[in-house]
Amino acid sequence: PDPIYNAGVALEQMGRTDDAMQAYETAKSKAPRRADIRQNLANMLLKNGRVDEAAAEYDIVLELEPENAFVRDIRNAIAKNKRGN
Repeated sequence: PDPIYNAGVALEQMGRTDDAMQAYETAKSKAPRRADIRQNLANMLLKNGRVDEAAAEYDIVLELEPENAFVRDIRNAIAKNKRGN
């Protein structure tokens, strides 16, 4: 178990967005190849309008987990939205 990641999840559930994102960033720095951390961080970034940062994190998730259909769908939607379609 990763206590920093778990704190991020708990903070997110409490609506403490900035604190949750900071926890995810810290967890990511300690385990950069954990797709779940990056996906949660990307989700929070996207919810907060930080689309380009979210897209970059989703891209890394897809490098780590190419079969992740959920993230692929989100990433495709971001790309489509950027094209204006």
